[in-house]
Amino acid sequence: MGELVRERSRSRGDRVRVWVERKHRGRVLGDPAREPAVAAADLDDARRREVGQPPQRREMRSFRIEDACQQAVILALVNLAVLREAEGGTMRRLEGHEIEQLDPYVFMAVIGKRVIHPGGRTATEQLLRRADIHEGDRVLDVGCGVATTAITVAERFGANVTAVDISPLMLERARANVRARRADDRVTIDEGDIVSLQFPDESFDCVIAEAVTMFVERERAARELVRVCRRGGRVLATEFMWRRPPTAEAREIFLGQICPGMKFDTVEDWVRIYQNAGLADVRIDDGPFEMMTSRGFLQDEGRGGMLAIMGRVLSRPAYLKKMAWLMSRMRRAVPYLGYVAVAGEKQLASSLDAAGSRVREPVDA
Repeated sequence: MGELVRERSRSRGDRVRVWVERKHRGRVLGDPAREPAVAAADLDDARRREVGQPPQRREMRSFRIEDACQQAVILALVNLAVLREAEGGTMRRLEGHEIEQLDPYVFMAVIGKRVIHPGGRTATEQLLRRADIHEGDRVLDVGCGVATTAITVAERFGANVTAVDISPLMLERARANVRARRADDRVTIDEGDIVSLQFPDESFDCVIAEAVTMFVERERAARELVRVCRRGGRVLATEFMWRRPPTAEAREIFLGQICPGMKFDTVEDWVRIYQNAGLADVRIDDGPFEMMTSRGFLQDEGRGGMLAIMGRVLSRPAYLKKMAWLMSRMRRAVPYLGYVAVAGEKQLASSLDAAGSRVREPVDA
């Protein structure tokens, strides 16, 4: 009876972890001494029970891929359980047709990706090294996605972060992530539109926008980012760019099929937009687009996170179909894509005529 009470008192995520430990009797995942075929079949049975289906044993051979798939399923179960718990168990299950209609950014959030912008963690670190954020600073994260950067800024610098996004699905997952990291006292999540921010002029010491401006009227969005930043504050942004002129096919696939309505061009184009919006001393870093490559996934999400995403994709045919559609097209566009990380300082109106020109230089690691 006491064991039953203790079991019920555990969180949903803890109960899944306990089940995994008991099912495998303390054996380490990936240990070649265990019986992979039996363990994998057990996990398949458990997954089927989760969706109300009867167990179905299948003959499985002991390839190394089984270890990866098994870990992916376990991590997906744990990840999903923790997310549902953080959201109070209210996360709505999307229907197949809804998944099919998701834009790539929202789809990445749905399958559990935490870093969802060109340049990934590398670009974010480049921005933060130029940010000059201090404890107690007011920071705005526009187009916050699942709040990964907002949480990082709050935890690393002790800043007070307001994170906004226009997508209800992104906001739902952002709030869940903030609660899961117990960052509610430092990070506030709210709805917000980059072309019409609800904040008064000069409300923030630093404004961050990762992969947002290119989805809307770029000049207007850049002006809004600068407007809500205080004089002398920093505006930071990451954007897509073409690293080399794309073929007509690559341009049509990316801007016509994957991200219709998105607009971007060269590094010089982005620098001009942010300088015209009122930034001085504009500095940039750039690099290849790797977010949708195996290397990029591993670097941004880590091995455990990557396996969890794999497990979630494999858990529903609609996810698998959407991922296959996306990846088959991204492969043809990736060779031409890159990112630019832009950082500049908002100056007094009288200083804008003397704004610094584009400068590319390394920042201290």
